[in-house]
Amino acid sequence: MNILRKLKIADYATITGIFFSWLSILLLIQGQPNWAIIVIMVAFAFDLLDGFLSRKSKQDSEFGRQLDSFGDIFIYLVFSSMLFH
Repeated sequence: MNILRKLKIADYATITGIFFSWLSILLLIQGQPNWAIIVIMVAFAFDLLDGFLSRKSKQDSEFGRQLDSFGDIFIYLVFSSMLFH
């Protein structure tokens, strides 16, 4: 449980963006691309927000950078590939 104490506000925004990106991928799998696009827009917003919060609060960490990269994979790569397919 120590990991939860170490998370910064930007990390929570990243995790929220990852949640919405997974939700949008599930919507694509269920055959609802219009809703998936709406939900991925929320994930995009949280991806922008986490960078803003990280710079604003000057709280940068290696874990946060890795978490953001993981989120970017789902938001930009996996979703786009599935939508194209």
